Amino acid sequence: MSNPMARSRRGHGCFGTAGRGSSASTSIIALEFLSEALRIARAIVNAEKHPDEAVVVLDDDHVGVLSRIIHDHAPPGLTVTERNLAEEIDQVVTRTLAQSWDNVDARNRGVRRATAAVFRRYMLKPVGEPYDSTVAYIEAHYLVD
Repeated sequence: MSNPMARSRRGHGCFGTAGRGSSASTSIIALEFLSEALRIARAIVNAEKHPDEAVVVLDDDHVGVLSRIIHDHAPPGLTVTERNLAEEIDQVVTRTLAQSWDNVDARNRGVRRATAAVFRRYMLKPVGEPYDSTVAYIEAHYLVD
């Protein structure tokens, strides 16, 4: 007999296939929304580099931009799973900024590994979109002072 809690310990759900209570089209819409939210979040973080030109004012702590976008602008039907994914991506940002790296290559490998691990927990492939947008979003953070 399978333990119903075992699934939640192994992973947080499944975006890529139709599961109980979800549809493939809902998964695609959620991934498209995540990709767009990541592009917007990266643009906001990049705007911090040029405060004289910025049209958006952020809190002093720019970490968590993706989670705030998802929270404030989520389309109907976006589940807790997608919200948790955004929070975990922002946690990768926090850990990346807190860790001291030997060099840029080590940091980039660490970011890609951490992001891939998060994606695998959510049964997403760590290639293409939204993985590439996620890595770019994280990289934008450590280029901001």
